Amino acid sequence: FWVLTVEMVALMGVFLALVWKCARQLGYDPRFAVVLVALNPIVLINDVGGFHNDPVMLVPMMAAVSLLLARRYRWAGAALAVAIGAKPTIVLLLPFLMLAAYPARRSLQVLLGTVLGGLALAAVSFAMFGFSMPNIADQSIIVTPYSVLNVVGVLLHLGGATPGVEGASKIVLVAVVAGLLLLWLRQGRPDWL
Repeated sequence: FWVLTVEMVALMGVFLALVWKCARQLGYDPRFAVVLVALNPIVLINDVGGFHNDPVMLVPMMAAVSLLLARRYRWAGAALAVAIGAKPTIVLLLPFLMLAAYPARRSLQVLLGTVLGGLALAAVSFAMFGFSMPNIADQSIIVTPYSVLNVVGVLLHLGGATPGVEGASKIVLVAVVAGLLLLWLRQGRPDWL
């Protein structure tokens, strides 16, 4: 318990140091960025207080952004591969890093770094665990009582996180992404980062 506690708090410290570094790389005062992230209730309650494993993913993810800002595109992709290895949904960051690295030659370097990093991680996984893969299918149907979907489903008297509530959440997500894309196009395509 204490080893895990110290590890997660230390990783969160590394993550905040990377937030500081990225803010400086972008030319902003890093104090505001670090306070905004460090005092976020999700970070304080869930990640630090709840010993969640997000810092294992957040450190290589933010390292990928920092490396991209330093114009080390292949290394940014490799760091992203490590973050994806910790939490597969982080693959959603790849297109944004590729857009931030644009033109195409640099975007392809990010992609190449991600693929090569992923292959290296796959080789390590194979060496340690063989061909056994995590049972994602069974894990994907596990719903915690206080998850957002379950609470919304209960509050709306729909029985919790039912397939209908999950389907509606996907529609809402697509609508939000479409709305953000429209805002982005109206504002003259600001920097993706």
